[in-house]
Amino acid sequence: MDVSPEYVKMRLAATPDLGMGTPPELIPNTVITWVTQFVFVDRLGNFYYSDVVQACQLERQDQLQEMYAAPSDIYKLLYDFDDWIEQGEQDSLQCKSMEQLWLSFVMKERFGKTWSGTDWIPV
Repeated sequence: MDVSPEYVKMRLAATPDLGMGTPPELIPNTVITWVTQFVFVDRLGNFYYSDVVQACQLERQDQLQEMYAAPSDIYKLLYDFDDWIEQGEQDSLQCKSMEQLWLSFVMKERFGKTWSGTDWIPV
């Protein structure tokens, strides 16, 4: 699971389009599992980023794939992802994880935006 500063930056910048994500499932009066200073895991295994100013869910690869197509529509997902790869649009992204790659795919296909290194830019 990618909890790198780059993925956090990409996901926070996607908040206007994707929203904050699913609220964390926390059990009252229990200790939260912190992965880094700003990333924690809820009781369901979902990852979240939280600091004083901003917060969002850090979706796993499978969750990002479900944002694009239903799990039952695996062939559509694979076909469209393969088409996106063949177009070479991911080449300039310099993605360092599957989460970064799939977030880039979702943002391009659902919202028509690509990552500039600092923000999601409409194409």
